[in-house]
Amino acid sequence: MKSADRSHIDEMHAESRSSPPPAPRIYRVDLGTQATYEAGALLLTLLAFPKETADDRALAELHAALCTAALIERSRTDVEWSLARQAIKPVHFSVARDVVKKRMRTFERALRDRMIAGRVANAIIFDAAGLNPTLPKGCEGFAIKQLIKMALDDLGQADAENAEHRVWRATLPAVHLAAAVQAYLNRPDKADFEVSWGDIIFDPEAIAWIAERAMLTWRLMLDRPERFALGKQRPILIQTSVSDFKKIVTS
Repeated sequence: MKSADRSHIDEMHAESRSSPPPAPRIYRVDLGTQATYEAGALLLTLLAFPKETADDRALAELHAALCTAALIERSRTDVEWSLARQAIKPVHFSVARDVVKKRMRTFERALRDRMIAGRVANAIIFDAAGLNPTLPKGCEGFAIKQLIKMALDDLGQADAENAEHRVWRATLPAVHLAAAVQAYLNRPDKADFEVSWGDIIFDPEAIAWIAERAMLTWRLMLDRPERFALGKQRPILIQTSVSDFKKIVTS
């Protein structure tokens, strides 16, 4: 790993110990008036590309492509749903198939890295809470640079420090959201079959669960900022409703 990159990560650790937490970027998801698939796609789009300087047009294009892909797949696998009368924006069926495929490849690569960061974050949270989680094979402790080793094969890398820079730093604004999605995918009461991104996109309860879990995870991370190298990047918070949001932040 380049010395400049290592220095930057060291600075992030130092900042997290001495700086007040940055103000969050709050995105509203209205599950009462907004189509569920749009809300779910927004959550996953922000997770995939959480950087504050991300291009708004690129995010909008990814969101539209994700909506299109979800609608096409749901229509293919659920005939009854595809024939039901419901609110769907025509624009989400106007995205060219080759564009959808290109955007989805980008989305899948980004989500892979976010899910790795989510696994790392949850392991640190469980360790900090005294839950005695099992240490992943090849890791020597519950530090970021150690836990990232469990994903080196998935990333096609051999350098843990470089992987930390690539995965953790890029995910920081949404690492609590990534941890929440990981927790949802692996919750004890989940169905016997694998949960897919499409299942989340079309499930309002899943969206609300993930948003609330992300909020709580963010608060836990703020209690131990030095363990997460939070730095100065503004975190993303998903607001599912005004009443729920106030309940979560004031409890």
